[in-house]
Amino acid sequence: MVTSDKMTSYYDPSMFLLLLLLLLYGIDRSNAFLPSSSSHSPRSEMTTIHQTDNNNNNNNNNNSKDNAQEEDWRAFRAKLVQTESSSSSASSSWTYDAGMLIEKGSLVVSKVEDSLGCHDLRQPYFAKCVVLLLEHDESDFTQGIILNRPSNLNLKDQDIVYQDDDGNPVFAEDEEERNNNNSWRMFYGGDISGLYDESPLIVCLHNDASEMAQSVSDEIMPGVYLTSHLGARALVEEGTLTPEDCFIFYGFCEWDPGQLELEVKRGSWSIVSVDSTTMWNDLSSQRKPDNDPRRVGLDMWNRIIKALDSQQQDNETDEIVECREEQRQQVSEFQDLMLKEWATKLLMVPQMEKDETFVEDADIYQAIRAAGQTIETGALLRGSSQEESPFLLQDQFLHKSTILMLQELDDVSIGVALHLPSSDAIDFDLSDGTCVKFPVRYGGLDGRGDEDPFLWFFCGEETVGQALGTNISDSDYDEGCVVQTCSYKQVIESLEAGVASPHDFLLVKGFCLWQKGEDGSGGIKGEVIDGKFEPISSDYNAKLWSSLARQEVNTEESLPKNFQGILDAWEEGSGQKSETDDISISKGRLVFESSKDVTKLSDDALLVWMKLFLLGYAEYHR
Repeated sequence: MVTSDKMTSYYDPSMFLLLLLLLLYGIDRSNAFLPSSSSHSPRSEMTTIHQTDNNNNNNNNNNSKDNAQEEDWRAFRAKLVQTESSSSSASSSWTYDAGMLIEKGSLVVSKVEDSLGCHDLRQPYFAKCVVLLLEHDESDFTQGIILNRPSNLNLKDQDIVYQDDDGNPVFAEDEEERNNNNSWRMFYGGDISGLYDESPLIVCLHNDASEMAQSVSDEIMPGVYLTSHLGARALVEEGTLTPEDCFIFYGFCEWDPGQLELEVKRGSWSIVSVDSTTMWNDLSSQRKPDNDPRRVGLDMWNRIIKALDSQQQDNETDEIVECREEQRQQVSEFQDLMLKEWATKLLMVPQMEKDETFVEDADIYQAIRAAGQTIETGALLRGSSQEESPFLLQDQFLHKSTILMLQELDDVSIGVALHLPSSDAIDFDLSDGTCVKFPVRYGGLDGRGDEDPFLWFFCGEETVGQALGTNISDSDYDEGCVVQTCSYKQVIESLEAGVASPHDFLLVKGFCLWQKGEDGSGGIKGEVIDGKFEPISSDYNAKLWSSLARQEVNTEESLPKNFQGILDAWEEGSGQKSETDDISISKGRLVFESSKDVTKLSDDALLVWMKLFLLGYAEYHR
């Protein structure tokens, strides 16, 4: 249950009492749904939907006049577009490209870009999304909600209890714990202030133009109004609305000043104008019982893109149209798969029978076994071998990874990734004229600044016990391939003396951190218990190291070989090598309405990550 002690800060202190009063006595209070603070922070840590100035003197009558004028010029622009397009006939419904005219009520529609975009990995929900702008201020910020991400989550009134300043439920049925039949179908509105955040924000879109509804709503565009879920509940209780009249969204998205303009110019988004009837039809179709959330509202996006293409094609040759569609299709396949998997994990709420649990016996056994293991400094770990990778939708570089643990502190575990050669290298000439080149490996998100050191690691059976470097582990090994850390000088001296070969060394820049709780829980041990990583026996170190050492400096040509090296090292870490390389063999669940195995999609996501961050394909970072 989401309780209102986390939510009351979104409303003026006296809002609850005033809302009830206006319902009873018709007291006007514009924008009652809006939060009491207009403060905001950078996009990744946004707070609340922007508050209209409490001192704003515009009343609802003035708004009605302004809205009538707005309706006139929106419709007028639509007629101009229809007139200019030879393929369009005059219609009361419209969808057209508004160019750079960004305004409240506009739709921001994501494009399928020719090159890879980082949101495919970090924020897949932005792929093929349609955002309705709720506020736009060029000098301040822009906020909106995603319209085409319906979930299968239905909340009852008692699932969200609103309280006043004294902690008393606002609605009688909540106070008396009476159940009613009100059910609210939830849409995902964005990644800020979501349903499970500390301060969730839940808003409602409706088309009720009655005086009572207008008193607690803000007009976004003609025929489209916004209120809070609290306001919607009050209107339903008064009989002005029904839950079926409301579209409920949790969370929102936001751009910093000038950010959206830059992204539109870059080609990431189209600014689209649409009439309210068309928008309501698109929303209603997503709420039909047979509409699966894993279809992620693609019908709405496709309809808009088709309308824009139709207008654009009037001035294009068939060759240009065909080329654009081919490029879109190439990039679109991976986006769609990632988007569907995101929806499967975050929009589909599992339905449990009574006394049913989602914890499998195998998971319990794995956790007990992991809890009894000791993760020593110098140990090698590999990414999870679970059927579904925990790194598909986040931290894709850790999928099928090889990790070397360096240090355990009270508050953090420190390790480095060994499996990711970058496009950078360090080379030097030996005295015999041999040129030795070492790819610089991506070790993790931290410690990659210019002032941070390079880390040299050695693993070779011939020199164990010799003073080439320093054993990372505190344990004594009599035999086997032990990982050591060494200096640049020691690397040169060992190569000149012939006691080591270049393939015995790996060069790394950066490291990974796994935070611990105040009680010492978490860290890398917690990751192992969660099944994200698995310890590797030191018996397999030599073969694993050899697979990694064969990797080269990352280029377009060497990328396939380097990627295969990652897979080989990961399999060597289990002590078992796959007997087949047939990627057509399915090992698990398929992505919704596709023939793609989820395991293979995780491999694809890692390869895309390498292209983006190790080869420099990334054009922008959210």
